[in-house]
Amino acid sequence: MIRHASVADVAGFDLRRLSSPSSGGGSPSGYSSSYGGDESRGPRRGRPPTLQSNAAHSATGRKAPPATGSSRDASKRPRQTAERRAELGERVLEALQQATEPLGVRALAAELHVAPDLLSAPLLELRAAGKLTKHGEKRATTYAAIR
Repeated sequence: MIRHASVADVAGFDLRRLSSPSSGGGSPSGYSSSYGGDESRGPRRGRPPTLQSNAAHSATGRKAPPATGSSRDASKRPRQTAERRAELGERVLEALQQATEPLGVRALAAELHVAPDLLSAPLLELRAAGKLTKHGEKRATTYAAIR
């Protein structure tokens, strides 16, 4: 009986009803009716009902944006501004001019104390401006300032 029950059915299971057959009033299968299904069919399969209905979702057919401060928002960084990219680009160029040999993105990020993925836009802009050269491909890529 429990093998085919969902977590919600087991959580709402009343052991007192099974231990005393004279208590009556319970369903013949022993499942609680708090799950909202027809007791004669056995446990309900699929997703349990949601605790809160989202009015915006049901009215428009779209999901509402996540609330601010959720863990999903915390992992996202805002886009870099043009000023931030320009400032980071100057720091990258300065670091590459001081370096004795071409540097990879990870080494450059460690030297500048920034995340490696933040360097992609400034490096692209500096290459387009002709201020640095790229050597190698993919993870073996290194950059050097044009002197």
